[in-house]
Amino acid sequence: MREPDIQRYFAYADAVGRAHGHVVTATSYEAAAVAYAAIHAPPVDGDDDLRVFVQGEDGLEHCFTLDLDDGANPEPCD
Repeated sequence: MREPDIQRYFAYADAVGRAHGHVVTATSYEAAAVAYAAIHAPPVDGDDDLRVFVQGEDGLEHCFTLDLDDGANPEPCD
């Protein structure tokens, strides 16, 4: 079985802005959003939700909402 490729992503929380982003390594955009939240503990909103933007080496950027209350998988931002 082939291991997933580890890639570098640039991630930042909506609450802190792009200037406070960090490079994380992960196997997908979703995994990068979770890794960023776990490592850098950015502020969350009143519902314990966190909006994270993730840009890949390909230049594409995706936004995810992480619900820290129920630990659900990252959902694409509305």
